[in-house]
Amino acid sequence: MSTERVVVNVDGLWGADPRWYRFGDVCLGDRGVPQLVVFYAVAGVILGWLATRLPILGLGFWPTGTLLAITVAGLGFVRPGGLRVHQFLPAAAAFLTGPRHLHGWQPCPPPQARWRPEPLVLEGDGSRPHFEALAFTGPGLLVRHRPARRTAITPAWWQRAIGRSQRQVLQPLPGPRLPVGREVHVPAGVTVLVRESL
Repeated sequence: MSTERVVVNVDGLWGADPRWYRFGDVCLGDRGVPQLVVFYAVAGVILGWLATRLPILGLGFWPTGTLLAITVAGLGFVRPGGLRVHQFLPAAAAFLTGPRHLHGWQPCPPPQARWRPEPLVLEGDGSRPHFEALAFTGPGLLVRHRPARRTAITPAWWQRAIGRSQRQVLQPLPGPRLPVGREVHVPAGVTVLVRESL
């Protein structure tokens, strides 16, 4: 006797919305009832009741509240773009109020706008007789090919109070180019000011 069990995916319900198949002793059928449809129906009844309580409208539950409840409950069965209405409406509103120019579904500038590249950072390779003036904030490494002296600048009390980062100065010293570059380790939060000359 075979012990295999065959499970049938009725109408492709696997992977669908959560459903209720029984309510107490009552069977709700092979397809069941989607939970979101029930929530939409409850929300429709609540909105219909609230609409009749607003003093502005002054309408009774019949027929206005009933029609509103049926309409909201019916939205539970609608799936525009494969989404439920409460998922589709915010996405549609974001699309309608968003930028009109998209590339790969990402916002981009209009086609007639000119593209201007950001300024390029050019760092010296050590062939010049002096350093390039720059400010570098760690963490990271600086490689120098010239003799240099690094000194720390002690911040004043008011600079420490406003959270200004610790600063160091890298000044070149007279002398020939180093045969091998020296690494300058810069800790996190420390700013090194590189001076061009003495």
